[in-house]
Amino acid sequence: MGLLIGEEDSPHLLAGRMRGELYLGFAEVDRLVPDNVVPDLEAALNQHGVPFECKTFPGTRHGFCFEERTVYNREAAEEVWGKVFDLFKRRLL
Repeated sequence: MGLLIGEEDSPHLLAGRMRGELYLGFAEVDRLVPDNVVPDLEAALNQHGVPFECKTFPGTRHGFCFEERTVYNREAAEEVWGKVFDLFKRRLL
């Protein structure tokens, strides 16, 4: 399991086919996201001119956006959800 894998459907390998705008919010501590993932994904998106915003939230752990989880971080979660819904308003409505 992982975000950037060697499979043909790995996001960094599909960047050249992406046409939408992306928002990516990452936890600072996430065992599912190795240290290379964010810079490698950003490089692939930049290489192909994909519009995106990416942020790693200091002091957060995987699942920080969900209130029912013990790692919930209200400030970071509100920023993430605000960015996601702003993107939806711009691109989907």
